Amino acid sequence: DGKKGRWRITLALCATTRCILAMRLCRKSNTERCALDTLHMAFRDKGQWADAVGALSPWTMCGLPEKVVTDCGAAYKSYAFREAVSDLGVAHELPPAGVPELRGRIERLFQTVSLSLLPRLEGRTFKNVLEKGEAEPTAVLTADDLAFALTRWVVDFYHNSPHEGLDGQTPLACWRALHATWGVRPPPDIRTRRVVF
Repeated sequence: DGKKGRWRITLALCATTRCILAMRLCRKSNTERCALDTLHMAFRDKGQWADAVGALSPWTMCGLPEKVVTDCGAAYKSYAFREAVSDLGVAHELPPAGVPELRGRIERLFQTVSLSLLPRLEGRTFKNVLEKGEAEPTAVLTADDLAFALTRWVVDFYHNSPHEGLDGQTPLACWRALHATWGVRPPPDIRTRRVVF
């Protein structure tokens, strides 16, 4: 709509391989729908999004998780989100609020995005005025531009970067190795997804 605004990113991360299974941008006011869309995206091959940004790597990771761990945001405590997770037969865990260490992997991923991708983009607002300093941010990216940059960064950079928590293996290589050895619980069929989402 041409207006400046803050956007929220919602991610689904595989705790074992550190692969990003889903990623959504949404306006701050529509977080419940964004949470549901992110959950739904985790069950689908995301090759079309990788292709749309000209990514060189695949983004095929998907499956039915054993457990979904979220923060205590209103979107994740909502009846609609809890019902969707329950209808899929997946456990849902809400660690206590105010203890980010209990969600260390996703918190570390957000730090990686902040340090690796965001400094390359114009118009960032920073966490607070002290960190911002004298610079006056200017919104220069559209939501589509930001989604393009995030998708390309996830698929071609993040998934292919050696990860300390994986003993130097990349998330993509870890996913492929574990998928070949153990497989993945298949995502729900399209009828189930239609009913749930």
